[in-house]
Amino acid sequence: FPDACVWAASPHRGSPAVDAPLDDDWLLQKLGGGFVLLGLGVDVPESLDTAGISVKGHSFSNGEISQELSDRYLGSAKTAVYLIRPDQHVAARWLDFSREEVETALKTAMGWQAQ
Repeated sequence: FPDACVWAASPHRGSPAVDAPLDDDWLLQKLGGGFVLLGLGVDVPESLDTAGISVKGHSFSNGEISQELSDRYLGSAKTAVYLIRPDQHVAARWLDFSREEVETALKTAMGWQAQ
């Protein structure tokens, strides 16, 4: 599955998700295990089920994005969506949410279709 975006200062597909402080928690603790959609400046569904796999969604509005979170996940981009695997590595990333692209990336991460 090709990396849909190229921008600096963000974890690329296959790399570990980077932790960042939130107001009262840390990002990776908030994400937990399982597949997670992280929306930064983009609304993502709170849950998405495809092919029997559940994905939790966490959306952060621009006003909720700390400088640390922005530096680590947005860089020069205004918005971003990340699909994070259960091992907290990046499965895919985009500049906007597309259910079809997320479903394709999820199937690829599960090994259900050719990359």
